[in-house]
Amino acid sequence: MRILILTLLLISPLIGLSQSEKSETKIDSVSFKAKIDLKNATKDGIYLNGYVVNIPYGDLKKLDGKTIEVNGIVTIVKGLENIPVQYDNNGNKIIRQGRNQDTNHIEKPKYRIIKE
Repeated sequence: MRILILTLLLISPLIGLSQSEKSETKIDSVSFKAKIDLKNATKDGIYLNGYVVNIPYGDLKKLDGKTIEVNGIVTIVKGLENIPVQYDNNGNKIIRQGRNQDTNHIEKPKYRIIKE
């Protein structure tokens, strides 16, 4: 009985490692520094270092011109190019709003001012 328990304890970490290496789900956490410029703001947040960072506009106004450090988890939002064109019952093309390319979003960022 002791040998069985000892064997299971030695083998279980190896099984756990092999499963984590095969995992296809990947959530990337990023950290970077950027200077806030309100002209890069959108209704979704602000473009910083290739990411759309969801920071409320009121906070962005206070941060304008300052350098911040941003930390967060990246979510990829599929662009309109990946969706086929659709038509209504009259044959008119349905106009969709959004970005054409996939975009990297940081929905719940943590940020702090590092330079005034």
